[in-house]
Amino acid sequence: MIIAVLVLLLGMFLVAGCAGELTNEEIQNKLIQANSNLESYSLDMKMTTILTTEISGKETTIKSEMISTGDIDRTNKQMALEGSITSNILGTKTEMDLETYVLDDVVYTKTLNSWIKMKLERNIWTQQDQISQTIELIQSGSVELLEDESFNGNLYYVVKVKPDLQKIIETALQQQQQSELVNSDMNIADIIKEYSLTVWVNKDSFVIEKSK
Repeated sequence: MIIAVLVLLLGMFLVAGCAGELTNEEIQNKLIQANSNLESYSLDMKMTTILTTEISGKETTIKSEMISTGDIDRTNKQMALEGSITSNILGTKTEMDLETYVLDDVVYTKTLNSWIKMKLERNIWTQQDQISQTIELIQSGSVELLEDESFNGNLYYVVKVKPDLQKIIETALQQQQQSELVNSDMNIADIIKEYSLTVWVNKDSFVIEKSK
């Protein structure tokens, strides 16, 4: 009798444990839903990119670092961002300060000490809104749940995002057209062969709080 009760309790424990686990598809759907509903957020980002390509028949490594801080109001489509881009191409270091403001459906961007004013289009907003970019990447591909982590007193799902490579190429092409630091002769499709993104997701809210 005691053995039967123990077996029953063990079975209940195992079922409860399995019921609490989320599949990769469930994680993906919850990520999209929770972060799509964000009304506003603050950004403090540092991103380093290393590309190896061919320029004038010579293999060249291009290293760039982008720093960006600011606030984004997704509900009213307003933002204020400041930052810089530093690149090193063939031993030549280039630095450029950036400022971007969005107000009343108009984008104001300062690069190379010159201001550019343009109408806010959907694709421009998506390029500036980091959460929108991340959501599109999550929607385009698949996710893989890694080992949980904790910091700052919170528990986090650690999720590896593997977006559709064509989506990455399209995004890179758009950025290439707007950047004065990237050689327009580069074939982005030949450079990008693999891409993944890791995000740290608050277990309580499912909001992405960190990405790498």
